[in-house]
Amino acid sequence: MAAPTPAATPAPAPRVSLVIATYRRVDALRSTLRALQLQTCPDWEAVVVGDCCDPDTGAMLEQLGDPRLCYYNLTERFGEQSGPNSFGLALVRAPVVCFLNHDDLLLPDHLEQGLRRLEQARADVLLAPALKLVNCHEDPEGRIRPVFMKRITLGPALRDLRMLLRREDLFYDPSSFWLVRTAFARRVGTWTHSSRLWRTPLRDWLLRAWRRGGRFAFTPELAGIRVVTHNHRGSRRRYNAVTPEHQRLVRLFESLPPEQVRERVPRRMREKAALLGRPLRRRDRPAEVTLGLRLQALLFRVFGLDWQVLRWRSQGVKPGAFHSRLLRLRTGETLAAVPDLSTLLADPERYRVV
Repeated sequence: MAAPTPAATPAPAPRVSLVIATYRRVDALRSTLRALQLQTCPDWEAVVVGDCCDPDTGAMLEQLGDPRLCYYNLTERFGEQSGPNSFGLALVRAPVVCFLNHDDLLLPDHLEQGLRRLEQARADVLLAPALKLVNCHEDPEGRIRPVFMKRITLGPALRDLRMLLRREDLFYDPSSFWLVRTAFARRVGTWTHSSRLWRTPLRDWLLRAWRRGGRFAFTPELAGIRVVTHNHRGSRRRYNAVTPEHQRLVRLFESLPPEQVRERVPRRMREKAALLGRPLRRRDRPAEVTLGLRLQALLFRVFGLDWQVLRWRSQGVKPGAFHSRLLRLRTGETLAAVPDLSTLLADPERYRVV
């Protein structure tokens, strides 16, 4: 009788998992993944979740041939990141997760520095600043010159998480530059689809994390770059366009060591500010925690009552109104139904492509 074949030893879990929701942005996604491959911390895995993508996405991932990348392509459209993010969160193996946008670039040492900061702070969530890029020129000599619009950051005044309840939905966006402990992320739960919300899914998820008593930490070190590749009015025409800005930034990352990338990027911002003859616009200007905001925070933390949402509802604003308009502008779609996430997760390997 032949001896039984020993079971294969499962691969050890990586230090960090990245969930990347994607749709029709093959060129940008390739650059995002290339920036990920340049990380000084190589111990990561990326779960790329396609929101009913064309075969081009899977073909590109197969060409990369990186065993740290796995690709699932959903057969029903969510029309946004909430479904793919929730799907990926259920599959990740690492103790820390990052919800990385498919067109954002992480600086080469972000994972290494962010994981260290997260451990030092003993936090559940680490929030890091980033730069918003509007253009990236390449001169005839081959020098790459990025032009930045602003710094997406969290200054000392915004460390008071009651600011999450203010109307503006921009201070903590995007999620690409968060690091979250996976166990805590799963306690917070899945991302809610925007058709059921008055706030964005990102803000809703972060508010729930705050209400759960999560320990938040902040770092002043730049995490990455958000590339502005389209605006709302013209975005449908350009949504699937090739973006040379991504490719040039990746070449910049490849040509310089991480510490020089960090030094060079803020310098370009200062040069631009001087060129325009005005102080650099920043989003970490002091903000006041008023008595009304304190009361709103108390109602939310104790009873789960979101005062701003109650105001919108009283004004007749319907849930998902903003997302529906944005989806029509970007892709021309109108989605009538939201797929059932539990059905998709019943057999996730059915959607595995790479």
